[in-house]
Amino acid sequence: MRQDNDTTPLSFATYLSATERALLTLDRPTLLGTFSGKGDAKALVRLGNGDIREMRVGDHIGQSRIVEVGGAYIDLALMGEHHRLTMPA
Repeated sequence: MRQDNDTTPLSFATYLSATERALLTLDRPTLLGTFSGKGDAKALVRLGNGDIREMRVGDHIGQSRIVEVGGAYIDLALMGEHHRLTMPA
């Protein structure tokens, strides 16, 4: 039985068009998703150290406290300022 292992190498243009780069910033928190059901809404967050955690309102990311989990975002509060973390496009 014969096996063909002959493949055509990808051109550089094909490689670039098929590759998405830098979707996740690896050195800071990234929102991976949100979900809700019984109880409070939760967020799945990849932390800057690579850990992935399920989080909810009241949890902390560094010194920031989660004050809201929405459909595709979480709102964080730190020293009276609010910041929104959204999922990567």
